Amino acid sequence: MLLKNKILLVVFTLLLQTLQAQIENRIIVGVDFGAALASDLGVLMAIEPKYNINGNNSIGLRLGVAFVLGRNIEESQNSQYTIEEGFTFHKVSSLVATFDRYLRKESSGIQPFLGGGIGYYMLSKLHQITIEDSSSGDLVSSTKIKDKIGILTRGGFELGKFRLGFEYNIIPKSKIQTTNVDIAGSVRDSYFGVSIGCIFGGGKKKVRRDYGFQG
Repeated sequence: MLLKNKILLVVFTLLLQTLQAQIENRIIVGVDFGAALASDLGVLMAIEPKYNINGNNSIGLRLGVAFVLGRNIEESQNSQYTIEEGFTFHKVSSLVATFDRYLRKESSGIQPFLGGGIGYYMLSKLHQITIEDSSSGDLVSSTKIKDKIGILTRGGFELGKFRLGFEYNIIPKSKIQTTNVDIAGSVRDSYFGVSIGCIFGGGKKKVRRDYGFQG
C-alpha cells in the first residue's frame, strides 16, 4: 500500500511538472520601442504579457505609452477662446486587452500576424497651451481632458525572438474643458506607430503549432 501511494505521488508530481512547463511555455512577454506619428513625430514604448492559446492565437494585456509632439486641436465655432499650441510633447498612456492571429502554422521563417484590442487611454492635459479670452484678455492656465475607451488595430511580422509591428490607435475626440467648465474646443489624439521589439519567455520550441511561439 505504501509503495502504491509513492508511485501515485511520483506520477502526480510528474504530471504537475509537465502541466506547469506547458503553461510556462505558453506565456511570453513582448517589449517594443518605436516611432509614433500623429500631428507630428514622437516615440512609443510598450510591454505586453501574452498567453498563447494555441499555435495561431494569443491574448495579451498591453501597457503602452506614447510621447508625441503637438496635438490635433479644433477650436469650437463662435468660441470666445483662442487656443495656441506650445512646443511640447504630450503623453498618451494606455492599457489594452489584445488578441493576435498568426497567419502561418509553422515557424520555418517569418511569421505574419494581424490583431487588435480595446482598452483605456489616459490623455494628458494641455499644460503648454494658452487659452485666451478674446474679450477680456484673461488667460486660462489649466484645462481638463477626459480619458477615453479606444481601439487598437495592428499587424506585422515575427522572426525568432524579434518582432516588427505596425499599429493604429483609434482614440475618440475629447473636449477641451476650462476651469470654469466652458468648452473651448476638442482634441483628437489618435496615432500611428511603427515598432521593433523582443520576445521573452516561451521556452525554446521551434514550431508555433505547439505553443504559439517561436524561439
